[in-house]
Amino acid sequence: MKNIKVLAIGGCHIAGYGLPNQKDNFVDVLISAVNSEEITFEKKTQEYVALKNFRQKTDNIHEFAPHILLIQLGNHEFTFSLKKELFSSLKLKKKKKVVRETSADTPPAAKAGMVSRPQYLKVVVKSWFKLAFDTLVSVTEKKLQVRKAELRQFIELLDQLNYDIILLSPFPVLDKFDQKTRRSASKVIEHHEFRNKKIRYINTHALVPQKRTYFQDPIHLNKEGHLRIANKLQSVFNELCGLHQSNTVIM
Repeated sequence: MKNIKVLAIGGCHIAGYGLPNQKDNFVDVLISAVNSEEITFEKKTQEYVALKNFRQKTDNIHEFAPHILLIQLGNHEFTFSLKKELFSSLKLKKKKKVVRETSADTPPAAKAGMVSRPQYLKVVVKSWFKLAFDTLVSVTEKKLQVRKAELRQFIELLDQLNYDIILLSPFPVLDKFDQKTRRSASKVIEHHEFRNKKIRYINTHALVPQKRTYFQDPIHLNKEGHLRIANKLQSVFNELCGLHQSNTVIM
């Protein structure tokens, strides 16, 4: 019996945030879809790690010594609050709001359904305004360059890790402004020539269309979105598990 250790490092999607059944997250779906009595899995998840802090977490990776290292980072770094960046560039102080703390495990109100059409249209309209405004005044340009530098340092560090790695781009979102900044991260990775040939890079923007049917809210995938990611990753995952047949995730 072959035991395969899987370490998944990422944020809310790794944990199945907002899904009625958190086991419907794409990582668990990938593992459960492997049809082999010769394989057992030992899965471990790592909480959200900032790109610039990834080096500090490598000791944890070496300690677990995974056969497959799945990494889904960069969502936070490549999502910008235009209002916050504008205040910062103008050196204005924003009034502090009293924020009630909520559990990170609290699911969104939609409870992993689908973004409503009115909410979707609202997001799209606001995102076009943000795109137009940022094009005129380049509010996020400096911050974006900093984030790209952090991303380059991160992927250079991955080159030094001797593991089979599935590296996922920042996930797609419905907001076209955020989608643009996240795609800029994808381009940085795509243009990097990895020395570590055991890295499989997957651009998730090519896997999930920017349609409300795949989102439970503007930034989180619903069950259908997770299944779409899992389906597209299955052949890569099977290969790393030593299986060459192409299993299909049951929808």
